[in-house]
Amino acid sequence: MKKKIPYLIIIIGLLVALYPIASNLYSSYWENKMLQEAEALLNFHNPSGDEEDLTQTVAYNFTQMNQSFEEYEAANEGDREIEEAEEEEALSDERTPLVDDGPSDTDYIEQGAVIGKIEIPSIDVNLPLLFGSDPQTLDRGAGQIIGTADPGEIGNTGIAAHRANRDGRFFYRLDELDVGDEIIIKTPQGTFVYTVYDTKIVDPTDLSVLNRNQTDRIVTLITCHPRYTADYRLIVHGKLSEGSSL
Repeated sequence: MKKKIPYLIIIIGLLVALYPIASNLYSSYWENKMLQEAEALLNFHNPSGDEEDLTQTVAYNFTQMNQSFEEYEAANEGDREIEEAEEEEALSDERTPLVDDGPSDTDYIEQGAVIGKIEIPSIDVNLPLLFGSDPQTLDRGAGQIIGTADPGEIGNTGIAAHRANRDGRFFYRLDELDVGDEIIIKTPQGTFVYTVYDTKIVDPTDLSVLNRNQTDRIVTLITCHPRYTADYRLIVHGKLSEGSSL
């Protein structure tokens, strides 16, 4: 029995080391699957929806997004330690209160469903855009926070995604965006090009980043900051550019 103990320890160690890799592969599989669905969705859509007060809906789903970020970073703590070790080795070698947005095409879409795609050319982002910000949804792509304006509509479209781990997926490079960069969102309603006008770091509970008015068409991208933690939120605001299809 004593001879078997070292083997058990080795097996357990291997399983622990392989978990982050398996988790990322599973997430990547679903991201690609959802991206294929997004491409298909852009060829067909049947919108419907009734007007409702969305203020509480936004607040609830903003909280759900924060829980998703915290769970994700906790589950991938091992990746952070690996990257920090690699970095050390490399060094040794050398606006207004929330208001009702009115009728929404996504009022009755199931959470986790594909509603389009988001592209950010300057940082090589090409992700499926899903409906919701729960953990399962954010493991598979970027998620529109339920209750925020639909892409291209007057208001503030909140889109969240993980910072991801080591391989540059999701919003890993979001901190590289500069004022003037483009954010492209494609849905069955059209292609909407937003121009970045502001970036900032805020506390996780700062719901004011989703403030909107009844004039501007804004998109707000949200992810964790710094990488591998859920301590703060990196926020990128963009405004709809002229020439976008409405």
